[in-house]
Amino acid sequence: MPIEVKAEENLRARSLRLVHDKYGLHGLRTSMSGFREQDWMTNVPLWAIGPYFMRQSDSPKG
Repeated sequence: MPIEVKAEENLRARSLRLVHDKYGLHGLRTSMSGFREQDWMTNVPLWAIGPYFMRQSDSPKG
């Protein structure tokens, strides 16, 4: 999973979008912005990235 970290709310994710377009991978961006699910990318707030990964590791693989 490609991951992009943004320190502010500047949410331009060009590199992440290029990886998605080239390889079809769903990206993960973490930033100061709120949670947002899009077809090609999920944005997780910086403060929630730890709990997000903990939840992902607890979910069944499918």
